Order: sequence, then C-alpha cells, then structure tokens
Amino acid sequence: MGTGKKEKNRKIREGKVGDGFGNVKVKGENFYRSAKKVKALNVVTHGLAQHNAAGKETKAAVFQSKQVPQARVEPNRKVNVLELVHLRICG
Repeated sequence: MGTGKKEKNRKIREGKVGDGFGNVKVKGENFYRSAKKVKALNVVTHGLAQHNAAGKETKAAVFQSKQVPQARVEPNRKVNVLELVHLRICG
C-alpha cells in the first residue's frame, strides 16, 4: 500500500490533527443530567438522617435539631382588634 492512502495521513492533509482526547469523558462528570437538575436532586436525596441496624437514628438530618425554639407570639393590637370585631359580628 502507498503512504498517501492511510487514515492518519488523511487527517494530516485535512488539518484534523488533535491529541485524540476530544471525545474522552472526564471522570466524575455527569452526562445524563444538567447541573440544575443535579442540584435539585441533591436537595432531595442528601442530608437525610442516618440509622443503625436497629433502626435508631444515629445522626440527625441536616435540617433537624433536638433544640426547640422559643415559641412566643408578640402581641399585636391590629390582630387583636380584628379578632374582637369578628367576635362581635359573628358572636
């Protein structure tokens, strides 16, 4: 065979010479979902509580805590007046 009819030489003639890594995938890259979808999925799947074999919770979820906040509603005259008016009308 001649030297001019090889695939390698054709690529050189047409200027398509590269390192050959144009279509190689990078490890850890996501091919099936967009970054936006991955972020939304991580919100749902990550941050869950960990349980042991007996089913007891060993580590709380990210959004859970054992502390209970102080639940006090400050007085508001407008709300109280509206409730009184409502009671007068309905009651």
